[in-house]
Amino acid sequence: MMPSRCHAHRARPVGRSLAAGTLMLLLIGLPVSAACAADGALTLRSADGQLQTTLGGNLTLGAALLSPDAHSPLDISGSETNHSGFFMRRAIVTLTGAIYGFDYAIVEDLSSTNDPADGTRDVWLGHQLGQGGMLMLGQHKPWRSLDELASGSTTPFSENDVVSANGILGGRYFTQGLYYRWMRRHVLAADDDLWLGASFYSNTKGDKGAGGGYGANGRIVYVPFLAARQWLHLGASYSYDQSPAYASGAAVTGYGAPNAGYRTWYGRQGKPVSVASFGAGAASSAVTLEGELAAAYGPLYLQGEYAGAQLRQTPQQADVRAYSVTVAVSLTGETRSYARDRASYGALRPTHRFGAVEAVLRYDDIFNEDLSTCALKAGATRCQIASLTAGINYYANDHVRFMLDYQLGRADAGAAGIDSPHTIDARAQATF
Repeated sequence: MMPSRCHAHRARPVGRSLAAGTLMLLLIGLPVSAACAADGALTLRSADGQLQTTLGGNLTLGAALLSPDAHSPLDISGSETNHSGFFMRRAIVTLTGAIYGFDYAIVEDLSSTNDPADGTRDVWLGHQLGQGGMLMLGQHKPWRSLDELASGSTTPFSENDVVSANGILGGRYFTQGLYYRWMRRHVLAADDDLWLGASFYSNTKGDKGAGGGYGANGRIVYVPFLAARQWLHLGASYSYDQSPAYASGAAVTGYGAPNAGYRTWYGRQGKPVSVASFGAGAASSAVTLEGELAAAYGPLYLQGEYAGAQLRQTPQQADVRAYSVTVAVSLTGETRSYARDRASYGALRPTHRFGAVEAVLRYDDIFNEDLSTCALKAGATRCQIASLTAGINYYANDHVRFMLDYQLGRADAGAAGIDSPHTIDARAQATF
């Protein structure tokens, strides 16, 4: 429970990872007061109101029980890199706010221990450009994929679908560059919504520097009606990602050559699997077209995404298709909200003292139409990965939830073999 009052004080650093945000307040030397925000977050505000910082976070702990297909000739799910056990999925600290007319965000995942840059997420400075518009400079995700743009604290499942960086986008998620979004209500009807976004970026992340290639992206979303208990989302996006040529063993500062597969085809701790991938060699590119459909009607939530990608690295080419279908039902009657700022679905918030319960079901499918570039196994006569996930979510309150997913995966290489593992994935999550 939040305290009834917050007492005025001067900001003090809290740990090394929060030093960046709090140090700014100290260096400026302005008196700072603390305020309890409506959502329970802690907000620090300068006396003149021109400097504001809100502290937030996301702690997600998980456990996975993996059952690989040890007898499959593909030797994918039976790999020694697949492990059951407990793990920390997220330990995110966020600083968001305003600096004399400019907005900013600093988001760091402390659970990324291999490379400090891997834990760096949103880091940008933004300013209003046009009525309803915002231009951001820094590190952000390109405007694509419902699941990719949704918050990790609001997704119905423990991991994103296959039409995201987990799948057809091949791990290309945070990039660095310019990002613009514009939104307006009441365009063609009394309760509709229009959203436009464009991105131009380098395919690199954190402090890895230039040299990872570049990309451009555009997205349009129209919401014919947007109300508290029902809404409909229609969207489409286009992305072009380019990777430079590099030799075998050379250091790659960006994401490297494009690939496509499903990183979580049978659980977070399972081995990532590709249906198409290119290694060192000539410059490569990926063109991705995606369509989005989502709707909420009372306790029912429906989501469908489809994407086609053409991956090229002379003389090779892969045509990859992916789709995902989600059905979620709030057994306690709540409606999943809509997030206008990123044109994606929002959270399900309990309306009962005992919390809320949600049942979820999703089917994911990705396949490579060009068998000559299939990455599952040499001699494959089919190149497909599919996954069926069923789960139950319990929302104790607006900030704490528990998730339990059962996932059945299938990698199908036709005559070269089939791999059919399954897993149970559990999560405990707290956000503020």
